[in-house]
Amino acid sequence: MPTRIAQGAYREALNLAGIYDLPVVFICENNQYAMGTAVDRVQAQPDLFKHGTSFDMPCSLASGMDVFSVNKAVRDHVAMAREGQPSMLEIRTYRYQGHSISDPAKYRAEGELDARKSEDAIVRLERYLQEHGILGESEIEEIDDAIKETVLDAIDVADESPFPDEDALYDDIYVQDDYPFIQ
Repeated sequence: MPTRIAQGAYREALNLAGIYDLPVVFICENNQYAMGTAVDRVQAQPDLFKHGTSFDMPCSLASGMDVFSVNKAVRDHVAMAREGQPSMLEIRTYRYQGHSISDPAKYRAEGELDARKSEDAIVRLERYLQEHGILGESEIEEIDDAIKETVLDAIDVADESPFPDEDALYDDIYVQDDYPFIQ
């Protein structure tokens, strides 16, 4: 998210990781927009992965519209982390809807949204699976239906579940059982 990458806390975390060679992968999901402004209008360097070079760590870019690109990039960066090397990965994707329900997304160019829909990662993966004979259309529909059913079941469970007790507010927050803020 471009607006978060400019915040001090993020940059401080990159700096500390660089100083102490922390085994961490910083992943920036760049969906092309801040709340309502295109990245290239709010960042002097819109290639966000390049921001990590100031902290002496390897940085790269993956296409969030290609599951294979993301898979390879994450594997490569995790391998670096396992060697004690911090790194930064920008996953460039696209936000199809406004930032919130009150955002009509009128900042997009005419026809931009329609042009981007054919690049969607799920659409591209389905096309790949079919073109390579891995799955047929009916099998993809079965998977899609099963996923939708799982989501609907989870919604039902959430709707039917009671709210937790207020005492649960501090559960699993502090490692130290006698931490003063939970007394």
